[in-house]
Amino acid sequence: MAFGLPDRHDFGGFSIEEALLCEAQSFNCNFILRNENIFTFQLTANIDAGVKHAGKLLKSNRDSAIMGLGRLGSAAKRLVWEMSYLRSQFVKRCNGFTLIELLVVIAIIAVLMAILMPALQRAREQGKRASCLSNLRQLQFAWHMYADDSDGKIVNGSASWDARGENPWAWIPDPYVSSTEAQKTFESGALYAYCPSPKIFKCPTGVRGEWATYAIVDAMNGHDWGGGLPKGVYIKQRSEIRHPSRRMVFIDEGRLSPGSWTVYYDEERWWDCVPARHGMGTTVSFADVHAEYRKWTDPRTIEITQKTWTGAGYHEEHPDNEDLRWVQRNVWGKLGY
Repeated sequence: MAFGLPDRHDFGGFSIEEALLCEAQSFNCNFILRNENIFTFQLTANIDAGVKHAGKLLKSNRDSAIMGLGRLGSAAKRLVWEMSYLRSQFVKRCNGFTLIELLVVIAIIAVLMAILMPALQRAREQGKRASCLSNLRQLQFAWHMYADDSDGKIVNGSASWDARGENPWAWIPDPYVSSTEAQKTFESGALYAYCPSPKIFKCPTGVRGEWATYAIVDAMNGHDWGGGLPKGVYIKQRSEIRHPSRRMVFIDEGRLSPGSWTVYYDEERWWDCVPARHGMGTTVSFADVHAEYRKWTDPRTIEITQKTWTGAGYHEEHPDNEDLRWVQRNVWGKLGY
């Protein structure tokens, strides 16, 4: 279609640029994009018609024709600018994501998260394991400082219960006392003076609300088993330890243990709850002040970690269980069978 140019010689009543702009605004973006060539041809034809009309005016009214041509050129420029603007806006909209593309991106992100989350969880757990090992080393230093101040006698390995009249390494407060009284009770433990920070007595991933999640093993002045153990197995003086790098002192149970941690000396079975900590294993410290992580490998050990401890020990025997033997050797210094 063509712009309706006025037939009269005077442009004052109906200007050409107004007609052109009105016509341009009547086009929508989709029409412009689909019919760009037609639009350009039509624009050219309308400008050409305007020029011819102005030429006719030139013969009768030279000033009015020149003024009309100027307005026609200005209107044409504005029309071309509006066409370019509308086209660019439409192209921008066309360059956006479609629904399918968005769903594909979301699916890719979900797959990446599924791959990365376990790795991130493992990295986080390794960080907590490192913090736990640091706690054990600090407790081990405190254990040695107590012995230095006690003429070589090591601290009682109990935590409140079965201390045989001695001051235990950690006093566990009664759960029904006030927080102030509980803190005072806990600070009365034998090792607190050498390690005055409650956070060091518990693992970052231990049971929340517990005062201590570490335990000293029976062999280190803990439960004495009635005194029937061979010499050099049950330790009361630090000088009795022959191989400090192979004698375990602390173990991470992940929960409160009111006594010392027990494992059989002369039988192939566990007694106390087998801890599954930091990725199906546990952290321990030794008399030479090093700490390490032990990962369980025997399926029977992994199975028993999932059982609920009843307080009467575990009755099933585990012959040739390397996890059990590793623990027994490092707790007692040797196997009793």
